[in-house]
Amino acid sequence: MTTSQLEEFRLLVGNLLSVVEIAIVLEIVPEDLQDEIEDKDSEISKVYHRELLLNKSSYNTELLTNAKLGNEAAIKEFSVVNKQRIINDVFGL
Repeated sequence: MTTSQLEEFRLLVGNLLSVVEIAIVLEIVPEDLQDEIEDKDSEISKVYHRELLLNKSSYNTELLTNAKLGNEAAIKEFSVVNKQRIINDVFGL
């Protein structure tokens, strides 16, 4: 993947497109992209997982901010997200 494709890949992952959708945009074979993502040592895999975590972090920050401001929907959603995080931590997911 070229440097410009890798940058576009990063942006597409950050926008939460599926692997198939990203492959279509980048005009590459979806199965090849999936294989690269599954290879934990590949640059594509590292970028993919990093961008997903950054997106999750951004979402959680916004959610927490809104919950602190008293937004009832955000408070409920933050409770759900926090419970899931605890479950994941306890069971190593």
